[in-house]
Amino acid sequence: MGMYRHLIHRAAAVAASVVALMSVAGAAHAVKITPAGEVVASGKLRYKKSFVTLECDTKFVSHITEDGRLTVLNAEFGRNGLCRHISALALPWRGQAQGNNFLVIHNAYVNVDVPLLGGVCGPSRLELAWDNAQSTLTFKDAVLMSPEGRDCITNGVVTVVPALDVQP
Repeated sequence: MGMYRHLIHRAAAVAASVVALMSVAGAAHAVKITPAGEVVASGKLRYKKSFVTLECDTKFVSHITEDGRLTVLNAEFGRNGLCRHISALALPWRGQAQGNNFLVIHNAYVNVDVPLLGGVCGPSRLELAWDNAQSTLTFKDAVLMSPEGRDCITNGVVTVVPALDVQP
């Protein structure tokens, strides 16, 4: 009986440790964002699909909550040249600020409506670097996987207005 009691106590201690680790891990991503509400992120982004690279004036209109939950409501990729043939699919996209240094967007999804080279990219998970001092998001080789095998790769920086203060 003593051996079973020891095993039960040991199992309870392991379970308590797992619960404690999960709560610490959850707290590590807790953030406070001010001001919460509608934000616009805009700037020049470079999009590459196959061997074609486009530089487009891009604008994302989103809503962000005080605890860092993001909803991308609208995405515009410019009106010039081939940029006007890029469109967002399956909006709204959802995301979450992770600590005070990056943002994750889930199920980002676009269509590039260009014969031969175009097609769908996504849905994919994007991780974007956040610069709190500059209120910018950096796309560094952010990949939207393509079912056709010609992924969309994005690079560049967008500035978020109003400026956000993200605190862990």
